[in-house]
Amino acid sequence: MQVYTNACLSHLNINDLESAKTVLGRAGKFLKDCSNNTYLIGNYKLCQARIFEHSSEFNKACLLYADIYFDPSFDHASIYTASSSETHDINQTRRDLL
Repeated sequence: MQVYTNACLSHLNINDLESAKTVLGRAGKFLKDCSNNTYLIGNYKLCQARIFEHSSEFNKACLLYADIYFDPSFDHASIYTASSSETHDINQTRRDLL
C-alpha cells in the first residue's frame, strides 16, 4: 500500500489526476490489511484529499484534511513529500512537455 500511495502522490505532483485515481483504487484493495497502521491510513486519506482538491471538490478535501490534522495517532512529520531528486525530475519533465 505504501508503494501505491507514494505513486499516487507522485502522479498528483505532475497533475496526472486519472493515473492518481487509478493507483489509489489499487491501494484501496489493501485497506483491510492495513487497518491498524495509522501511517498508511493517513497517507491514503492524504491521497484522497489531494485528489478531491485537484477535482475542485474542496468541501470533501477539507473534511479529509481536518480528519488527518486532528488525528492524534497520525505522525504529521511523516507525510510524504517529494525528495529533491524527484522534484527535479518532475520539473524537468514539465519543461520537456512545454
